[in-house]
Amino acid sequence: MTAAATRSPVTGDELDASTLAGEHALLLRDVRRRAAPVLALLETDSWPHAQLRMLTGFLRTAVLRQASDEEALLFPNGASAPFAELTTEHVQLHTLADQLDRADATSCSVAELRALIDQLLRVLAHHLVQERALLQALPERTGPVPSAADLVAGTQTWLPCDDGPVQILLDALPRERATQICLERLLRLRPGQVAEIHSSHDLDLQRLCRWVHAFDSAGYGLARVPAGPAGSALQVTRRHAAWLEPS
Repeated sequence: MTAAATRSPVTGDELDASTLAGEHALLLRDVRRRAAPVLALLETDSWPHAQLRMLTGFLRTAVLRQASDEEALLFPNGASAPFAELTTEHVQLHTLADQLDRADATSCSVAELRALIDQLLRVLAHHLVQERALLQALPERTGPVPSAADLVAGTQTWLPCDDGPVQILLDALPRERATQICLERLLRLRPGQVAEIHSSHDLDLQRLCRWVHAFDSAGYGLARVPAGPAGSALQVTRRHAAWLEPS
C-alpha cells in the first residue's frame, strides 16, 4: 500500500493512506470486495472454489502481514497491556484464516462457511476500530497514527520503544500456527530489540532455537533465561548492524 489518498469504503470521504485509518479503510474494503462473490455463490448453494482461494490468499498476504507489522512497529513493547487484547484479536484473525483455508465442500457446509465469513468480517471491522482508538489515545502521541506500511518503508516514525523485552506467549497462540506467528514477530524485531518466548512445551522452544540459529545465527543472539520456578524462556536478540560488520 502506498501513501496516497483513497476513499473510505463506509463514508466515501477521502482518506490519507499514510495514516492507520486510511490503511485500515483499504484493508476492510478489499476484504469485503473478495468476500462478496463468495457470499453471492453461497446464496445459490454453490461452493465458491476460486473465490474462496482469492479471499484466503488476500488474508494471508495482506491482512495478516499487516497485523504482524503492526505488532512489531506500532504496539509498544509487543503484547504488554493494554495491547495484549489487540494481539489476541490478531490471533483470532489468524485462526479464522486457518479455518477458511481448511474449508472445503466435503467437510464444511454452505451455512458453516457463510457463518465463518460473517464472523471474519465482524471481527475485522470491530478490531480495526478498537485498534485505532487505543493507539490514538496514547498520551505520548499527537496527530494521526501512521500506517504500518509507511513505518515499514521508513517514511514515518512512531513512539520510542521502551527497554523491556517483547513477550511472546506460545501457549496463548493457536497450536497449529504458534511457531509461524512467533517467527513472523521475530523477523520484525528492530536492531537491539529483545524478545522473550515462553512456552510450557520445552520442545517448542528447542525447535525455535534451531530455526533461528539456522536462519541467521549472526543476526540473532539466543539464550535461555529463567522464567519462574517452572522452567525457562528463550531470549532472542536482534543484533545491531554494527555487530555484524567484519573486523
